[in-house]
Amino acid sequence: DVDECWYGSSDCHDHAHCHNQPGSYYCTCAAGYEGDGRTCEGGNFFAGF
Repeated sequence: DVDECWYGSSDCHDHAHCHNQPGSYYCTCAAGYEGDGRTCEGGNFFAGF
């Protein structure tokens, strides 16, 4: 099994976390961002201030 996260071969967004699993991987957006992990939008931490 290749760790796509470790080798940087995943297609996760710059603002996402890569999670390796046997035979595959998945992406989740970082805190403050929304999306499927391959596309993450948001990051406006100061909205409403």
